[in-house]
Amino acid sequence: MRAALLIAISCLVGACRAHVLDDGTVTLAVSEVLTDGCGLGGTAAFPGSVTLTAAGHRLTGTASFLSTGVAGFYQPSSERFVLDGTLANVPLGRCQAEWVQWSLSGVGLAPDRLEGTLEVTASAQVATACTCQTIARVRGQR
Repeated sequence: MRAALLIAISCLVGACRAHVLDDGTVTLAVSEVLTDGCGLGGTAAFPGSVTLTAAGHRLTGTASFLSTGVAGFYQPSSERFVLDGTLANVPLGRCQAEWVQWSLSGVGLAPDRLEGTLEVTASAQVATACTCQTIARVRGQR
């Protein structure tokens, strides 16, 4: 009885993790490029890494690709998560994109491993040739 009470108190003060994936930096690797309209699949910087911090179901962090802050959440009762980040006026290859959205839909598989789908969408109203999307399946490992 006393042990159960100590475990419950530890969880209340934050010693228990709500999700399997630990906080920290995960290096992403492309396992499959689904579409590469932005031409990112062959660049050294893509997909980069993501540094995550979880607080309950909420996620925050930084994606090294384009150095963008990201925020998201875990789905309730699941290891599935979504992270998003948006930047304005970004040089992307030969283009100047007005907006670039970085989005990772994934699942934590272990404390040091994830997999998911990474989407990078660029839009430019002035230079419409710079509007593009790259979607890739990724795996992450610490």
